[in-house]
Amino acid sequence: MPDLLELANDVTFGTVELTVDTAAVLPKGVIAKVNFDPLMWLDAPTPDGRYFYGNGFKTVELPAFLQYKDQTTVEGGHHGARICGSLRGVDVEQATGKVSGWGYLIDNQAGRDCLLALDTKSIKGVSADLRGCALDTDGTTALGVRGAYATSLLAGATICPMPAFPDTMVTVEPVGAIVASGTLVRDLKPPRDAFSDPKFNRPTGIRVVPLTSEFDQVFGHLALWNVPHTSIQGRKVYPPRDDDLSKFYTGGSVLCADGAFVKVGRLFLGDGHPDTKMPAQQALDTYARTCDAWADVRVGKDKFGIWVAGVTRPGISEELVYAGRASPLSGDWRPIDGRKRLVAALSCNFPGFPVYEDDDDGALIASGPPPELDDADVLDQLHDAAVEGDAAAAAAFLENADQPPVAARRRPVIVRGDILSPTRIYGG
Repeated sequence: MPDLLELANDVTFGTVELTVDTAAVLPKGVIAKVNFDPLMWLDAPTPDGRYFYGNGFKTVELPAFLQYKDQTTVEGGHHGARICGSLRGVDVEQATGKVSGWGYLIDNQAGRDCLLALDTKSIKGVSADLRGCALDTDGTTALGVRGAYATSLLAGATICPMPAFPDTMVTVEPVGAIVASGTLVRDLKPPRDAFSDPKFNRPTGIRVVPLTSEFDQVFGHLALWNVPHTSIQGRKVYPPRDDDLSKFYTGGSVLCADGAFVKVGRLFLGDGHPDTKMPAQQALDTYARTCDAWADVRVGKDKFGIWVAGVTRPGISEELVYAGRASPLSGDWRPIDGRKRLVAALSCNFPGFPVYEDDDDGALIASGPPPELDDADVLDQLHDAAVEGDAAAAAAFLENADQPPVAARRRPVIVRGDILSPTRIYGG
């Protein structure tokens, strides 16, 4: 039995077995596969009195022609029929005398007309085109038929409204039908290393890179310790350092390739953040209702800030992966037991805590300049932490003061102007 694991919060990883018909892919120029069951009968008379011996029946070398006739002509028979495809297979049941077969409809006018007629049940019969029919006079008399033929050669078939055998049937095989002819095993267990600390040596924005046939690897910083929130006026607010990040994990797990389970949280993409007045659980319910979970990740801390590491969810669209790769992350901290706790992360256009990356020549490639931390800012943060009685947070903020003077730090390169004529303004 396939090894299948179902976990909470819509997280499902494991090995899924599918059976697919690899022949269901149609050849170039073919619009449908059709089956004839039956195509005709041997050792049985037609309503108009023709009889074909089974031991004298043969088939030309396949493929043979396949025609479509939808109009009655003065000449009768299959006169006026148009080529609509090819007869590819013929099978004879010796015990019953049933002749069946299959073929292709091609992408020409006759093929398209025929497919429309079959799909709408306007025509459903098929008639054999026989050559080299040798009449057996004695047999004709003995059987009491119009003509008994000792030999006959199947040269093709014609789909038509009035076949020689009225019980013949043409059916169109659905493209991509699942039949027992092959097995595809999907590897839905990502490597555990994908969830490990990325060990960044610099601030790093979100990255999404190929990992396996089923997964892309996701990693980057969610927020940086020394970059304040861009939307809060009057004072500088930094990501909470005292958050142990445990509230980010709300029950989901991933089964990894080595058999280990890894607790994960989700990266959302879709609508914006819920109202800041919502409690944590109500906010999570809102994310689940209005957003798509596109990646499963772990979070952690390093000297630069808060990192994420994990994988994309199997089966998500390329468009969703593209949007996740192109959108920075925005954390959602909600009050829990008197402290702000990270409960979710949203991929968005403009995060409150932007992650600035310095390239090799010092150009700033994220949006906007990084903060300048002076002594007054540090004192404001220490005052806020002291009011809350948070000695650990106060000590953590002291790390921000242990930086070179503002004038000694690298200043950002700000690019302004329109796309066609940007102006680079270098800081002093």
